[in-house]
Amino acid sequence: MPSQTYKEPRVCDCGYTTKFPSAWCVHKKSCKLVKCDKDVLIEQMKQQLAAKDRQIELLIKTPRTVNNTTNNHYVVEQHINVFGKESIDHISPEQIQALLADPANAVPQFIKLKHR
Repeated sequence: MPSQTYKEPRVCDCGYTTKFPSAWCVHKKSCKLVKCDKDVLIEQMKQQLAAKDRQIELLIKTPRTVNNTTNNHYVVEQHINVFGKESIDHISPEQIQALLADPANAVPQFIKLKHR
């Protein structure tokens, strides 16, 4: 359970001092001198906007040149073989002999077609 008092007392610019969160909440709603988190965030945002505006001014005043040179050269080689003229260079002669020695198992069963 959170403690009922602050470790250090809160002090307002008007002179008000308290250690109790509830009393501080009531005071900061009524006192104009209390700077809340919103005021600090608003000030930070104003500073950021001013810095952004200065950067934009500099970018507008400074001429920029962009040189993009793109040289794309694509070489696409396609070798199309006619059906039945496929390359079998990747199959060694020993593998061909092994397939021919057992023709029933040379082609997997799921490729074979059933005759009706």
